Amino acid sequence: MGERSSACMSMTPFLVVSNTVCYQVTLCTVLVVAIFTACRCVYNTIRKWRAKVTVLVLGCDPIGLTAVLIAAYSKKTSRIMLVEEKSRNYLIGQSQQVALDTRSVQFLKTFNVDFDNIEGCWQGERFCTPLGVLQEYLLGLIERHQDKIEVKLSTKFSKSMLDNICQQKQRTVTIICDDSSPSWSTLLNIDDEYIQSSCKLYGAVAKLERMEQKQIPTPEKTVSRLNLDLSAYGGDFALPESTQLTFHLKIFGTLRHRNICLVCPKSDSNLLRQLRMTANPWIIRNVFQELYNAYRFKHEPRLTDNGARCLKCSHRLFEVKLSYRKDNVLFIEEDNLVITMEGQAARSLNLNSGLGFNLGLRSLEDLKSFIVNVTNGDTNASILEALINKNKQANKMSEDFIKSGIPNIMYS
Repeated sequence: MGERSSACMSMTPFLVVSNTVCYQVTLCTVLVVAIFTACRCVYNTIRKWRAKVTVLVLGCDPIGLTAVLIAAYSKKTSRIMLVEEKSRNYLIGQSQQVALDTRSVQFLKTFNVDFDNIEGCWQGERFCTPLGVLQEYLLGLIERHQDKIEVKLSTKFSKSMLDNICQQKQRTVTIICDDSSPSWSTLLNIDDEYIQSSCKLYGAVAKLERMEQKQIPTPEKTVSRLNLDLSAYGGDFALPESTQLTFHLKIFGTLRHRNICLVCPKSDSNLLRQLRMTANPWIIRNVFQELYNAYRFKHEPRLTDNGARCLKCSHRLFEVKLSYRKDNVLFIEEDNLVITMEGQAARSLNLNSGLGFNLGLRSLEDLKSFIVNVTNGDTNASILEALINKNKQANKMSEDFIKSGIPNIMYS
């Protein structure tokens, strides 16, 4: 018993020493991990704070110009380049009228767009102006940031330009807004797979040019729930049948360039079927003439029979469809190049309503955060996450427009 007691007493100091050592090792480990974590957090914070990207914008329509302004106001951009094949005179000389809705107006105001200094007219909270006037004003705003933005008009996007940009160590964000030139699609190996979805409407459009009139911005005129009496064209267009089909009309554009848009919901109506299949182009032409004369502004001259012959219009009703890209984003790892498609390069509607640019501006509302996420991404996984989120938002916006977008541009 005495020997066992002495042995136990001799082991007690050893246990105490062992516990002390374990405690010190654990404490040191915790301190090392805490210091490492703190240093890593500080490093990541500094890295994200100092991280910058080069932004390349292809296309100089209002979507491309707005994308440049968004990039210019971002603290994450060190250099911005705007490339456009068309000349400045062509861009500022475009006469078609565009209308910016309330949401677009408020969005552009955040980038110091002063609508009081733009030639146009207000219709409630909606602003109407010629496309060339708007593009000239936005170019003027961009030129105030000459230290950061390089504007290349009348310049074709080429492989040498792309190679020069990709040689830099910085990541490059390319924003494609131009769908008129296939050069960028070929150079960047972008898949041109589109999804075509019906808006469950049929429509027709017409354009009236009156060179004797002044190029004055004019409010839009919308008329809903119209019934057309086409019984004069035969039994298939009889009045009892026509009362079952309602149309929605919009007249828009400057006094010199007037546009007329007519849509009706998809249905099994025999009248709708006849207007879709008619081989007589004068039926739709006469409909546009009568509707224009009935709902034009009082100060506008009537459209005579001779004037109607010069009317450029659809020969029959067509199905209204939205085409949008399945994939709007791309990451080329070896070139450290992130690509996103916006505006007409991402989606297009086969119906001219005067409000087409508003859909493109909706997609730009998250561009600032997208640039930040792509700039701060330090792994392929983080960049891929930003691209997936961007693509989901773009597709959701297109799907929402298919469901309820037409009423906003036609009935309101």
